[in-house]
Amino acid sequence: MGFQLKSTSAPSVPPSPSRSIRSGPFEYTSPMTVGRVILIVSCLLLAACQKGQRGWFDNWGKKDVDLASTANSAPPDDFWLSVTVTGPVRESMAAYDALPRALRPARYVLEADHVLRAAVGPGAKDEAFPAPTRRLSSMDVTQLYRLVGEAGLLDADHPNLVGSVPQPKFEERGRSDAVSDRDLRTTYIVSLHAHNKQRTLVMEASPRGTQDSRQAARVVDWLANKAWLKPSMQAR
Repeated sequence: MGFQLKSTSAPSVPPSPSRSIRSGPFEYTSPMTVGRVILIVSCLLLAACQKGQRGWFDNWGKKDVDLASTANSAPPDDFWLSVTVTGPVRESMAAYDALPRALRPARYVLEADHVLRAAVGPGAKDEAFPAPTRRLSSMDVTQLYRLVGEAGLLDADHPNLVGSVPQPKFEERGRSDAVSDRDLRTTYIVSLHAHNKQRTLVMEASPRGTQDSRQAARVVDWLANKAWLKPSMQAR
């Protein structure tokens, strides 16, 4: 008596709502799975929109920022400032100390992290990167930013704006011991950055100063004070 084998299969079970149903070469996704996908995509889009408000799409559809209009507000995170004061060679350090602080040769750099760097002396150059002097407080930087605005250095139409630091030509005086005009000038070279904008201004501070350079001198004197420079002491 022989036995005949009979193939068996698992009992048919309805597919779970969260499982895919395969029919032939095609696979269909259940409505619940589609709903989950839509929910996930919606959450991602919502997160992207919220992040976009914090910076991804900040510049879309917005007008160019007028720096002068921001002078009375808190300085932006990207604000930095550098000022170089170049001037005539003096006979001694006492002669430099006798000058007003705003006219002493120096190089000041305020970085975006509020670190103030300073170098004082006739060797100060616009390319120099001085050693750190101190870290300013947020209140200090806000005060400086407003002072920069009051001096007109944020104005888009400032008459002393330049594309880069110029190399002007100076005529020699008609004497055997000629001294060039350049050797007698004190000049401010100001570079600043705010709201993704950078600008450079160059102006003569002395002897032919202007109203603009006198306004800028207030900024220079403020930086000199924060860099521990003492007020001028007239040589006796």
